Amino acid sequence: MARNEIDEIKNAEAAAIARLEAARHESEARISAAEKDATDLLLKRRQEAGDTVLSMRLEAEEAAIAEADRIREDARKKADVIKKQRSRNIPDAVRIILDAVTGERDVSTSGDAEGNHRGS
Repeated sequence: MARNEIDEIKNAEAAAIARLEAARHESEARISAAEKDATDLLLKRRQEAGDTVLSMRLEAEEAAIAEADRIREDARKKADVIKKQRSRNIPDAVRIILDAVTGERDVSTSGDAEGNHRGS
């Protein structure tokens, strides 16, 4: 009877060790799966953050372009007003200067008698 009891104890011990090993393997698998899920979630969050930053940059660039367009349109309107005002009895010299400043007239001193003597 002692031999049977020893065998039963050994079998019970082996079964307990097998259950512990199975539980350990299951725990390791669950830990690995949780680590993978955490890594995947972290990568997803990083991608979302990058997408958010990119989206914010694009929105800022679009706003800057829109503001530049508004400024350009305002400047064009002001230039039109100035052109209309200057065409009303502005002396030719002032008109030439304004044309030179706005780039509507190429002002060169090379053919100008005064311009040739100014550098001397």
